[in-house]
Amino acid sequence: MNKKILNKDYESIDKWHQDKTFNLKYSDYKPGSKYRFYDPTFVKPLQSLCKKYIKFKPIITKNIEKFLYDNDITNTNTLSIHIRGTDMFSDVLFKNMNHASGQKKLIDYETYIKPYIIKSLETKNCNKLFLATDEQEIYDHIKKDFNSILIKYETNLAPKNSQIGLHYINQNKDFYTKYQTGIDVLTEIGIMSSCKYSLYMKSNVSLVSILMRNNLNYEFIDDHIDYTL
Repeated sequence: MNKKILNKDYESIDKWHQDKTFNLKYSDYKPGSKYRFYDPTFVKPLQSLCKKYIKFKPIITKNIEKFLYDNDITNTNTLSIHIRGTDMFSDVLFKNMNHASGQKKLIDYETYIKPYIIKSLETKNCNKLFLATDEQEIYDHIKKDFNSILIKYETNLAPKNSQIGLHYINQNKDFYTKYQTGIDVLTEIGIMSSCKYSLYMKSNVSLVSILMRNNLNYEFIDDHIDYTL
């Protein structure tokens, strides 16, 4: 066992849930509220802690580095976007478990997401687009409109019109499928954090990616969504 783990300094680890720094609730995501992940004095110390104490396994690090190299992401102006679909906006299934029930029209692809991407590519002067999503329909839309600049890490996606999260779909599958899903998500997190600029949603995937960044070059595309409903 690592000697450091036995050190008294690590006793506080089981008290993190009592520390407001690590206690993120959906009430933080209410439109008009001061969201802490826009505050550099909140984010930068967390980024430093993440880099100091959290390390990915070699298989994930190698996946990230290979993808970045193969697609020349670190040397180009690449915009990444994370779009959470499936159960995030579902008002049919998991009624007590979804996050923004009945608000999918507020983040419609044609009227909101597509114009947002076009404007961001222009204003950020980016010529490549990396997409991280859990839903096939979202991928199909973006591939249709941005195929010439689109970069996508190969992952399993939830079927079109699925209202069940990918993590639920894979819940009863074999160990390898669940293991590979975890590897894929962490790889995408690392890739997004290495892009010049990122468009995020208020999800765990986006927040971990922010903690891995070396900068604050990001914004949230869902500030208008009320996750407290």
